[in-house]
Amino acid sequence: MDKQSLSLSLSLSSVLHFHNVWSRLDFFAHPNCCLNSSKTNDFLDHEPQATVTKNLIHLAQSKYSSPRMTRMYIVSPKLGKFTWTPTKCSALFKITNILPLFLSFVSQDYHSDVDDVKTLVNSLKNHDIDKLLSQHKEAYAHLDFIFGENAEQVVYNPLVAFFKLQ
Repeated sequence: MDKQSLSLSLSLSSVLHFHNVWSRLDFFAHPNCCLNSSKTNDFLDHEPQATVTKNLIHLAQSKYSSPRMTRMYIVSPKLGKFTWTPTKCSALFKITNILPLFLSFVSQDYHSDVDDVKTLVNSLKNHDIDKLLSQHKEAYAHLDFIFGENAEQVVYNPLVAFFKLQ
């Protein structure tokens, strides 16, 4: 592990320890319904990479600040380093209507805004009906997509089937 990754890993550890949430993945997302503990432990054993770790650190910090503003780290070619930047809203409704879109979203996630996704889906009403699929999972949370015991059946099989039809 390089010095930067080690430093970020230690920073993440201290933030989580300070807030007494070291072993709680739901701190970053929401209580998940279907986590596979063996996959979760593998993830925690190998720790996130530098950019992901920086995003997790910011998320941990923003959890306790108000108002909460979602930000991401990006690489700035000019500066040659990571910088904070507010996430920008994308004009997804301007996407060509022949591009296949599979939108999967959940209700039980701090990072998901169901009303926003429904607004987006409504704004895509002119999109080719065969090129747009919206999948809403009520019980799922952020990490269920990755570590869910049933993620293959619930998320990945429908996704693969959709793109095979394209």
